[in-house]
Amino acid sequence: MKTFILTLVLLPFIFYGCDSVNESESRKYVEGDVSFTPNDDVSFEKLIDTVFTFGTIYQIKFTANKSSSLPKDSLNYINSSLSHYNFIDTSVTNVTYDSIQTKWEIHLWIRGFCEENIPDWYNLQNQLNLQPVPTYFGYGLLKVEPGKEKYWINKLLDSGLCDWADYNYIADITY
Repeated sequence: MKTFILTLVLLPFIFYGCDSVNESESRKYVEGDVSFTPNDDVSFEKLIDTVFTFGTIYQIKFTANKSSSLPKDSLNYINSSLSHYNFIDTSVTNVTYDSIQTKWEIHLWIRGFCEENIPDWYNLQNQLNLQPVPTYFGYGLLKVEPGKEKYWINKLLDSGLCDWADYNYIADITY
């Protein structure tokens, strides 16, 4: 009897899950947005040096972890340097000093990054002596031409840069 009831309860989920409608067509998403998670070994530098060769990207939003060997008394210098670049969101960027490893840990929030910012990014890296820090989670968002989202999803996945890429779906949240 329990098996029969369980089957009746699960049956609608099985049929709903087998719906033949394409998921991107049945769910709402932000036109012109492509969400992605890069592979663990893909740095922001590798990402920007590659994706801009695929076509027009209006901007990239991304998180990046870096370290710096600047002296311990460099907090004001680091914060001042970061604030000079319009693609660094200093309101959520986190800068801390690791006394044990004697280096700065910088968790950067990059927003509105476009191809013209690439030279500034490399200047900032040199200025602050930024080194990559391995991360196990990264998230990015590409702003692309509306209607070209599927092209970019395929390009990101085919390039080997990303573990995952998809439409930026809109979640229906109710309270």
